[in-house]
Amino acid sequence: MGVYGAVTTAAFIAAKASAPVAGVIGATGVGAPAAAIVPLVAGVLGGYTGYMQYRAAITGEQNPTSKIVTKVFNWLAEKTEQFIGQATYVNEIQDYIVGMKKSGKSDEEVLQAVTDKYGVDPTNLFEFLSDTFTAGRMYYESTGGKGAGDFLVDSVSTLANLVNPEWSSGLTTAPGEVWQIQLGLEAPQKLGLNSVDTRAAILKDIKSLGPNPKPEDVEGVMAMWYQALGMSGNMNDFAAQMVIDPLNFVPAGINKSIDIYATKKFNAAVAADDIVGAQH
Repeated sequence: MGVYGAVTTAAFIAAKASAPVAGVIGATGVGAPAAAIVPLVAGVLGGYTGYMQYRAAITGEQNPTSKIVTKVFNWLAEKTEQFIGQATYVNEIQDYIVGMKKSGKSDEEVLQAVTDKYGVDPTNLFEFLSDTFTAGRMYYESTGGKGAGDFLVDSVSTLANLVNPEWSSGLTTAPGEVWQIQLGLEAPQKLGLNSVDTRAAILKDIKSLGPNPKPEDVEGVMAMWYQALGMSGNMNDFAAQMVIDPLNFVPAGINKSIDIYATKKFNAAVAADDIVGAQH
């Protein structure tokens, strides 16, 4: 993509992320010029961050300032993924417990089975919710073999093969398989786990770090799974963010807020027989 692509893409994303602030300023009557400054400043910061991220990819040195800016803009989308992931964990573990009980297992056996598979103690509610929230960061990536990102990569593989068989093998992923193109592997690789078992393994690996693990140790587990889930995980995350990112719904909300504010202002001006005010 190059430095130009990195800068412009990051600038656009940052400007988009600043929309809530700009909308609030515009709707409170400060004025369009003041509101327009917000996405402009955010765009400049985003462009700077994109440039520093590009340099980091080339040199391997991460700029502390760009890390902070990137983290701020990604915070809302990341927390959304974690909440969805946490809810999924709760449902899947609950289904697992119900299934075990239906098979005639005692409460002690069920608890041990959950601990063996997920590494967690569901009777310790606070710790259970905290652990599943942490592991929820990998929710989008964990849908390997059947996610929208897999479909995108599979489609490219198929289309490229149709155009020129030398460009691609035309292979596609099956459930439990992932693309690991980042490792130079041109065919889908068998992960050996479905999405549910992948999430269970991620949670268990985090719990294996012990109580109150260091953030860098948790990041190490995440990095290992990012690599294992490969291009499939990255593209599944990308596809999900395009649809579920809360910032996608911000423009509609802002437009509605401005519409309500403008309508109230117009009605008040009409009631006061203020023709000039009604026109503004």
